[in-house]
Amino acid sequence: MDKAISKPLALAGAAAIVVAIIMLLLGILGNFGVYTGAVEMMRQWHVFFSLSIGGIIAGMFEAAIITFVFVYLFVFIYNKLAQSFYSIGCPISSDFAPRVSTSS
Repeated sequence: MDKAISKPLALAGAAAIVVAIIMLLLGILGNFGVYTGAVEMMRQWHVFFSLSIGGIIAGMFEAAIITFVFVYLFVFIYNKLAQSFYSIGCPISSDFAPRVSTSS
């Protein structure tokens, strides 16, 4: 299992932080009148997001929690599948990539 992503908690935490920062930037830019279409989509998709300070912070938490859960589950399932494939001797890495010859 050494080739699998072995730290789902770390990857999910990093993804949650990135999403929270993106939501913060979207809220700030939305208050300046930039990306109004994206702001409107975020209002429709996220229950707590709005252009107020509280709405931006609540939207950041909501997006971070949703992202954390989905990324954690994805990596957890990936690790389990990778572990089962490696145990039966079927590598699921770049071993299948075509080899490029450097000789002329």
